[in-house]
Amino acid sequence: TNRRTRTLNEVREQGLRFSTVLDESSGILRKGLNAAVQAFELAFPMSEQVTFHIKTVNNVMGLLPSNPHDSRIHNHIGHWSPSQLATFIANSDVGVFPSRGEGFGLCHLDYACQAIPLITTGFGGVSEFLCPGMYSRVEGHFEDANDGPFRHGRWVVPEVDSIAAAMKNMAANWLQWRPKAHAMSESA
Repeated sequence: TNRRTRTLNEVREQGLRFSTVLDESSGILRKGLNAAVQAFELAFPMSEQVTFHIKTVNNVMGLLPSNPHDSRIHNHIGHWSPSQLATFIANSDVGVFPSRGEGFGLCHLDYACQAIPLITTGFGGVSEFLCPGMYSRVEGHFEDANDGPFRHGRWVVPEVDSIAAAMKNMAANWLQWRPKAHAMSESA
């Protein structure tokens, strides 16, 4: 169900909110969270009014390559109800999922249903249900996987520069991305 999403005035006053959802800390590498945090810090100097919100079950801040003094990065910890998660997503402006490997991509679908534009590698099941106007696909290259369920195959390694460029593009053109994502979610 659609929740009330942030208004243009809220975005102007509070800055753009990037976010991602991670179910378990063991998926940091596979879900591309480390690359997303590096890209966020590369894309936006500390002076820019943007934030990155990470929903996890456990505290992952010590596992990330981020500046520990970057107060713009927030880790929201805990087991949440579906309603709490839907509110978190609705309060986001851009979803960031540069996954190395993805099955169906349920979190992607949660964001798409709320008409939140996405930044993703677009591999796996995600490419089956996301319309081009809903997401910015980041570049990556394939290599042998060494973690989790993909360890006997290959996965895509997202390019940090490509994620940073997509973040900058979303921030600079959010007024164009948001209506496209909304129109695509309505037609799905």
